[in-house]
Amino acid sequence: MRRIAATLLLSAVALSAGVSTASAQSSPRWFPFGGKHSGPLLSGKRTVATPVITDPSVELAAMQSRTVTVPAGTDVTAGPAAAGPPVQMVNSRNLVIDFELKNLGPSGVGAVELWYTRNGQVWFKSPGAPQTQSPFVLDVSEDGLYGFAVVASNGMGIGKSAPQTGDPPQVWVDVDTTRPEVRLLSTRAGADEIGRTLILKWSASDRNLVPRPITLSYAENPDGPWIPFATNVENSGSYVWHMSPGLPQHVLVRAEATDRVGNSAGDQSNLPAPVDLNRPTATIRNVTRNGSIQPVGGN
Repeated sequence: MRRIAATLLLSAVALSAGVSTASAQSSPRWFPFGGKHSGPLLSGKRTVATPVITDPSVELAAMQSRTVTVPAGTDVTAGPAAAGPPVQMVNSRNLVIDFELKNLGPSGVGAVELWYTRNGQVWFKSPGAPQTQSPFVLDVSEDGLYGFAVVASNGMGIGKSAPQTGDPPQVWVDVDTTRPEVRLLSTRAGADEIGRTLILKWSASDRNLVPRPITLSYAENPDGPWIPFATNVENSGSYVWHMSPGLPQHVLVRAEATDRVGNSAGDQSNLPAPVDLNRPTATIRNVTRNGSIQPVGGN
């Protein structure tokens, strides 16, 4: 009995030391993501561990200030994410994945693993040592859709199994750092019964454009300041600007498009568009015969 008691005591001490050691390894690390989803995507050199985040909620609020949540089933994503959890969109390839631990027992948490998928079918485990506190901090090498899941185990190594083929992620993340493509095609000045007009034509494309993504502005100089005259415009490719009295005779115009996560781009005219409201008048001065006068009669 003494030998058994001693053995149990040593095991308890070893378990306590293991939990303490795991807790000490809580600093988030950077893990490079890259490549296509035909094989393991996590490769390359591991960077130096990031500083410990003492207040994750404050850090996340700062880093995700341009993050929005889009309900599943919209046109933002296609395929595997349509029937899964909501899609979170970010315009940065540096991701901070916050997680919450629940149902902790006497042994505490032993490890939390991060898993990811690109297609909702094949799962890969993040490299590096598991963590014991939130968040995971990582970089992805390309834009696109990423599914993430975390798996926790207690101090005795007991926990849920890793995600299997076809299991949905806990969250989908659509990484979009690409600016819209915008071209100002033409401007044409004119007038109607109301007053001066300027007809603008443009093209704008992006996989995550909002329903009304266009802002139209004018300026007297190429360096601005640019003053919007139409906002939240549909991407119809054409707009008739009824110009207010008092505007300069020559103005530059700019068309700008913004997507769901704040990526924006624009194109502007190189030469001022002439704005001329003068209505020419015409008056008949004289009427003459066309051609030479032919003599009438004899020789």
